[in-house]
Amino acid sequence: MSSISGTTELQRAIRRLTAAMDAAGLDTSRLHVEAGSKTYGRAYRLFNRDPQSGGLCSVIDAGGFLGMTKREAVQSLDMLAQGVRLAGAR
Repeated sequence: MSSISGTTELQRAIRRLTAAMDAAGLDTSRLHVEAGSKTYGRAYRLFNRDPQSGGLCSVIDAGGFLGMTKREAVQSLDMLAQGVRLAGAR
């Protein structure tokens, strides 16, 4: 699910998003969160991983971009989770 290791606030935000998606009946098995390199900027992105090719495709507009910092990524993931919960409540 993630190239990010450890139990951090970011991991908890990922779990909140997947819990919201699971509750809404959405498939979370292909979700993948990546953090860029320190050299080129640690951009956090959310992708779907193709099970056949292993290729990545963007889940959200702007190339899956969640933010340049962990804090921005957590906020983006939490906003996505809230949107999924609101959409599922209809």
